Amino acid sequence: MDVGAAVYRRGTVGDGTDGSTRLGPLVSKDQGRRVAGYIEKGIADGATVITGGPGPSYTDDDHAVEIANNTIYGLNGAVYGETEHVLAIAKRCVVDRSTSTTAG
Repeated sequence: MDVGAAVYRRGTVGDGTDGSTRLGPLVSKDQGRRVAGYIEKGIADGATVITGGPGPSYTDDDHAVEIANNTIYGLNGAVYGETEHVLAIAKRCVVDRSTSTTAG
């Protein structure tokens, strides 16, 4: 276990576009849930979490925009929801590329 932790800690966690990065951001909430499921299954099967922790979660729209705009990663933003809400959030996000999908 100590060897695994040491190897992980030597790796670079960060910007997915940096060639020296060994672990970058996940691409979606679905992928985040999938990874969390693997971790939960490992714990249920007797594994011990030795490093890391939960990613950022947001409490409201303002907090979500703050997290998005303060990340060190280059963003490709996507906002989904009702038209007026989607546009209001999308206009506040600073991203390299963006898409929006409206419902209604």
